[in-house]
Amino acid sequence: MTTARSSPTAHTLDRTQVDQAPRPGRRWPVLLAALMIVVLAAAAIGVVARTRAAQSKSGEVGNASGASLFTVRRQTLESQQQVDGTLGYADSHSVVNQYIPPPSPAEAAKSQHAVDAAQTAYKDAVAQADYRNQVDADKVAADSSQLSQDQQKYNADGCVSHPSTAVCSQDEQAINTDQSNLTRDQQQQGADLRQGQGSVDSARANLVQAQDNQATGGSARPGSGGPAGGASGGSALVTWLPAQGDVIDRGKPVYRVNGVPIPLLFGDEPISRKLTEGVSGHDVEELEDNLLALGYGDSGNLKADGNFGAADTAAVKRWQQALGAPVTGIVNAGDVVVLPGAARISSVEATKGGSVAPGQEVLKTTSTTRQVAVRLDATLQSDVAIGNQVTSTLPGNRTTPGTVSSVGKVATTPQSGAGSSSGSSASAPSSGSSTPTTQVLIAPTDPAATGSLDAAPVHVAITTASVKDALVVPVTALLATSAGYELEVVSAKGQRHLEQVTLGLFDDAAGLVQVSGPELQAGQRVVVASS
Repeated sequence: MTTARSSPTAHTLDRTQVDQAPRPGRRWPVLLAALMIVVLAAAAIGVVARTRAAQSKSGEVGNASGASLFTVRRQTLESQQQVDGTLGYADSHSVVNQYIPPPSPAEAAKSQHAVDAAQTAYKDAVAQADYRNQVDADKVAADSSQLSQDQQKYNADGCVSHPSTAVCSQDEQAINTDQSNLTRDQQQQGADLRQGQGSVDSARANLVQAQDNQATGGSARPGSGGPAGGASGGSALVTWLPAQGDVIDRGKPVYRVNGVPIPLLFGDEPISRKLTEGVSGHDVEELEDNLLALGYGDSGNLKADGNFGAADTAAVKRWQQALGAPVTGIVNAGDVVVLPGAARISSVEATKGGSVAPGQEVLKTTSTTRQVAVRLDATLQSDVAIGNQVTSTLPGNRTTPGTVSSVGKVATTPQSGAGSSSGSSASAPSSGSSTPTTQVLIAPTDPAATGSLDAAPVHVAITTASVKDALVVPVTALLATSAGYELEVVSAKGQRHLEQVTLGLFDDAAGLVQVSGPELQAGQRVVVASS
């Protein structure tokens, strides 16, 4: 990769041929007219002897052998980073099936039977717990009543003042027996209460599970820990798939299972629950936005307010009928696919006629946006900014302009995960080394000009700096001195002198550098190296 810098120091290290080239000696003042011819001859010999690194592009050659001249000019000068990239499509997504087919009549009957049995068991558990609690409460009440009677007899027999009598001893023994019975029956009451509550809770959980299974078609939803789809594993038959390269727009089927279309909706949040009357949230608003965009607003009755009401049910039913899906007025998690925009099919993972279970990948998609991705040396990340102009060289040496749309802020290496996206999405090529890189994304100015290849290697020139109306000379015209840089300027009469200059922007690709000096002007000629 060829890089361009605006730092003279960096170029001083690179241009040893320029820095080490012998410089002409300073010309002595003319003291004697008789020595002028000798001095001029010595200067001419010095020019002839000077070696240069490369010949100027202007091709203007001076009279002295072994030297060439370049006319200083003004032009726009650009500094560029050269890097390899990959042309493709932005935003890769994986489409995972979440559709669970409805139960067969036999499965529905079985689910209903399970619910009925669970309801009966729950009612029995409640009744048994209530009965046991009542029995225990009656025993405790009887014990308390007997204890109260015996305590009253103890007091009536005068045992408080004379407890040592035989009658008082009998009364005291009766009280102790009553207290023991009360304590025993209270402990049994507590144990029965806990046992009864546990039986009721277990029966309630079984009822809820049976009801959930019935609601999900006789199975547990993916991720619930239960079996998906009972004996069939919740699998559905794939009856239609798009082809690689197809573009799916809003409302169109992404795939079909059991003949049911699974359409595409636009949004930023997948639907993960049942949307029906009474629920509210961002996912409801997302559904309403799509129904309105598809023309199911019912003359303004439907509002994108995030609250699923009667108007939502009516709109969903009209949409389902037009789509050819079961008309329920309810949207389950697996009934739709939600993506940020129109989807381009990059690969098909399922098989038409095969089964697909909940959680199984069906397709990979990208957006329809063309994009170039490059991996830039992380040390150069600060040289590139969003909006920088780019020229991409496509296969066949065609070029197309673009702009930097994203500059990564995380540096990675191939070993630490600088991988690429799957499918035909634009992903930066591996650097092939352990040098940390960051990803830069580029938006072509004319996407149609990038062709129709799903993915292709490209060579990218990123403009990192630009100066208009700059005075430029070839890099090989520079003469390094302890004080900086000089140019050897040749006047119209052929006289030569050295002029101190200040360096600006470098364009390594063109071999030019921006210069400025108090006496330097466009149109002057400077000595450059010749081959």
